[in-house]
Amino acid sequence: MPHSPYLMPHLSKNATIYKYVKEDIIMSTDFYNIKPYIMIGYLAKFESTSTAVHSYKGTIQDIFNNKYYLDRMHKAGLSNFLVPNPSYGYTREAVMLQNNQNLVDADNYAEQAGKQGSFKNNYLENNMTDAQNAKVTSTVINGKTYIGPYTIKRNDSKVEKITVNGKEASGIVITSKSTNIQNKKVKAVSKTPNNKKFYIVVDSKLDKITSIKLTGNKEVKALKARLVVLGCGVAQNWIVYKAEETKDKPIIELECPEKNPGILEISKKDSVTGKSTITTETGDELSLEGIGFKIYNGKYGWV
Repeated sequence: MPHSPYLMPHLSKNATIYKYVKEDIIMSTDFYNIKPYIMIGYLAKFESTSTAVHSYKGTIQDIFNNKYYLDRMHKAGLSNFLVPNPSYGYTREAVMLQNNQNLVDADNYAEQAGKQGSFKNNYLENNMTDAQNAKVTSTVINGKTYIGPYTIKRNDSKVEKITVNGKEASGIVITSKSTNIQNKKVKAVSKTPNNKKFYIVVDSKLDKITSIKLTGNKEVKALKARLVVLGCGVAQNWIVYKAEETKDKPIIELECPEKNPGILEISKKDSVTGKSTITTETGDELSLEGIGFKIYNGKYGWV
């Protein structure tokens, strides 16, 4: 009977181990014991049907039959039911690398993936804590919705696009205080700062916020691989695989405000005449629009 399927989806910053006996395990690609899986994913993308020694398919078989690779895969979650082939399963890794260029190429690829080079430089990261997410609010001012404060981590990449409820935001405001947002200049989303608080600006009133996504401006190379291992015995193990290299721009999702935005509409009128204008001594009518005022909040004081 088939035993312990193993799947490995999109190899980005992490690889996921799916097991039928325990909860899924997510491990970083720089974890030493993940390396053989990355090597197999690299070899799988060539779709070779040859069974010759040192072919891509043959090299995958070599990895699964070698004790030194298989022990590491066991530590990363592969079922112990799969065991190396004793007839040639104890050849040391260094010896195998000397005799198989395909294995050398796979080893080099896995080393680079472990360093996460393109991800480290081009990735966007939502590094907000639960406590910080709990403070995110949305406010409607003069027909615009301000959502925040947020912080993200980025290195060489910039934010190319921000979408709220599937529609592009108009910009961002860099500030840590909600009382300052209407006095700050709205900047392009590409100016989204690294590890500094900002608010997202949408040029409309939003009654409900269901999704917020940020897209980076640099493509990230990745290996997209799925491996299914079926163990039946030393000489009867099966692997079903498919892999390809991809180029995608990183996308992260931000936490939506827990509460939907409230809309406060204030009508300014003269307390005597009831008009939205006041009459000066010279008889001129001046609009009350643009005249500032403060509201007292029992929790926060004058705001």
